[in-house]
Amino acid sequence: IAQGSNGVVWFANNDGLLEFDGTHWRLYKIANGIIVRSVRAGRNGDIYVGGQGDFGFFSPDKSGRLEYHSLSDKLINRNFTDVWDIEVIDDTVFFRTDEQVFEWKNNQLTPLLADRKTLLFMGKWNNKLLLQDATYTLFTLENGMLSPVSAGDEIGGQISAALTLSPDQLLVTTIKNGIYSLSSGKIQPWNTSNDAFLRDNRIFCATLLPDNNIALGTSFNGLITLDKQRRIFHHINKKNGLGNNTVLSLFSTPRDSIVTGK
Repeated sequence: IAQGSNGVVWFANNDGLLEFDGTHWRLYKIANGIIVRSVRAGRNGDIYVGGQGDFGFFSPDKSGRLEYHSLSDKLINRNFTDVWDIEVIDDTVFFRTDEQVFEWKNNQLTPLLADRKTLLFMGKWNNKLLLQDATYTLFTLENGMLSPVSAGDEIGGQISAALTLSPDQLLVTTIKNGIYSLSSGKIQPWNTSNDAFLRDNRIFCATLLPDNNIALGTSFNGLITLDKQRRIFHHINKKNGLGNNTVLSLFSTPRDSIVTGK
């Protein structure tokens, strides 16, 4: 889920890019009608998307209707499947597949990794790219080089979200292993009053709310918000309003409402 500076919201959807302007819904398809897995709004008005075997961006034509432009057509070797994550840092866009990250900058598309490796997560912190590989090690990208910021045994599980609490503290949620805090070069468990519940129900996504409370989307038990004392403040699932207990994506708007994708 992504939102532009004009308030329009876009959703990566099985049928394409879904747009909502507050009144109307529109569907834009990408090449061959493939599934869209990821979406991110760019600073220049472009909307970057990643799908199955393709990635690129939408930009408005003269009438304001979005047109798709494939970037993966620039690759000699298109040996990848899904594009799961997209990050925009300054004037650079990063697209993560299962084994590679592609960098789009100054109209040039470049594979970031010299050798393919299994990648589980991509995010950002303090304007630096974050990557987690199959050993569960967390890396940052600095000056074109990957530098480890945590050993795999410190986290011990796949990261599902990275939330910047402050310039000095990063919060990472994992699918099966709870929540961790990274601060001053040290990573440690970020314990809550409901750790066992969160581990059992799998944190699949997370976002920071404007009031600094935290929203967690789970695989098995809907949406949860944690207050500043790390206690469950809200719990919304199929029993009290959600259409499905599996929340695959979260986005917080400036008005403190939460948009969920399932």
